[in-house]
Amino acid sequence: MPMWQENSMLGPADTFVDLESGSPSNTQPGAKTPDPATNQDKKADQSSTNNVASPKASLESTHHEVKAQIPTAPIPRPINIYSKSGFDALKVLMLAITRKNSQFDIGQIDMSCSFVVCDITLEDCPIVYVSDSFQTLTGYSRHEALGRNCRFLQSPDGKVERGSPRPYVDDGTVYSLKTNVEEKRETQISMINYRKGGKPFLNFLSIIPIPWDTDEIRYYVGFQIDLIEPPTVFVPGNIWTQL
Repeated sequence: MPMWQENSMLGPADTFVDLESGSPSNTQPGAKTPDPATNQDKKADQSSTNNVASPKASLESTHHEVKAQIPTAPIPRPINIYSKSGFDALKVLMLAITRKNSQFDIGQIDMSCSFVVCDITLEDCPIVYVSDSFQTLTGYSRHEALGRNCRFLQSPDGKVERGSPRPYVDDGTVYSLKTNVEEKRETQISMINYRKGGKPFLNFLSIIPIPWDTDEIRYYVGFQIDLIEPPTVFVPGNIWTQL
């Protein structure tokens, strides 16, 4: 029989019938059929390799992990971060200006003036706040003044005991000042005070009691100015007509 007839009867050389499934196959007889499980393993390995080779996928995964670890609780806000002293001096000035039943007109005041704040609820009514101008006027630093009663300004050496005689100031003036403070009354008075180092100056003193968190009086605010050598920015006003 001619060769072309044999090939025609056998069909294509690479096609045969799978006896088990009965379906044609292009695989040569005796060749190994790929294992489906092996193919899945290869696909998994390839997918894993692609993930490692992709920086974007790795970064996104890390970003999500880090984001999940960030606490969601609200962060507490710090208190008094804008105040070195921790004391609300602006509130003091506001209460002094807006006080009811004022006994005198203090005029315009701001943070440039010399003043102290004393706490009358504490023993011996100590200073709890001093302004920058107070340090300039008296020569005493904030550290030296805080915690002391204002009477230390009545002596050249800055040493005055409670209830002791005041040989360097007028007794009548001191008594009037003490009485008004004890009765929680506003008062304006001029008296000799002493700077650090012993230099005297004529202090025009305005004392105003103010409340704080309740209606009860909590602090005394004492404003000072040197009548002999007033600040260059000082503009004569109401106090000059009251002297």
